[in-house]
Amino acid sequence: MTIALKFDDVCVSYGASRRNAGVDALMNVNLTIDSGERVAVVGRSGAGKSTIAKLACGLTKPSSGCVSVFGTDASRASRRELRRLRHRMHLVFQDPYQSLHPGLRVGDLVKEPLLITGRGRTTKSAVPDALARVGLTPPSQFMDRAPATLSGGQRQRVAIARALVARPELILADEPTSMLDASLRATIANLLLELQAEQNAALIFITHDLALARQVANRIVVLSEGRVVEDRPTEELLSDPEHVETRKLLAAARQQPKEM
Repeated sequence: MTIALKFDDVCVSYGASRRNAGVDALMNVNLTIDSGERVAVVGRSGAGKSTIAKLACGLTKPSSGCVSVFGTDASRASRRELRRLRHRMHLVFQDPYQSLHPGLRVGDLVKEPLLITGRGRTTKSAVPDALARVGLTPPSQFMDRAPATLSGGQRQRVAIARALVARPELILADEPTSMLDASLRATIANLLLELQAEQNAALIFITHDLALARQVANRIVVLSEGRVVEDRPTEELLSDPEHVETRKLLAAARQQPKEM
């Protein structure tokens, strides 16, 4: 089986200098994610979750250790190699408005990944088909709209439509539902699952919510203060949490019975 993402003893420190030890975002993280695997990275704010996604797509480099994406050391990759790797992955942000160019219309935003990956000649129906699949129907009513005219849920659907046409092998979803109403969270999570299954992609779902992690992932990695404190199959971890941080997150999730 192909390894999509691998962290070998990865540490990330910010603001370190001769006089200042800096802040440790990640400490000695070891993590392997195979193609087709659905993994939730769970932790409270400041646990280091988003740093995982930034490392995977080359936006941050490790202070030490190695981050490999499809067998390539991302921290030492050239710009050309990073560009090639990024064509194989897709990042879904917490705030979709930040990832959608405000000057582009929805149709152009969804088509953009096709142009970037050199598949711009793909059938004309690709964009409206993707919009229809994520529930933006009829597509003709959305193609010419600007992101600012859409609701948060609609913008996140556009972000997932972009991923549909991109056909990624690795999906990095960084708190993709945290800014949405509870009624929309399950819907967006299910759209990501459909995308993952269709492409047999590796899915890394970053969240603070164990209830949502249970819906999405077959394996959960719990982060606390930059360290991996648990890494086990979902149902095994939820039925018998070993670390105090996992128990706290589970207690918080149980206060949301509708989402469990």
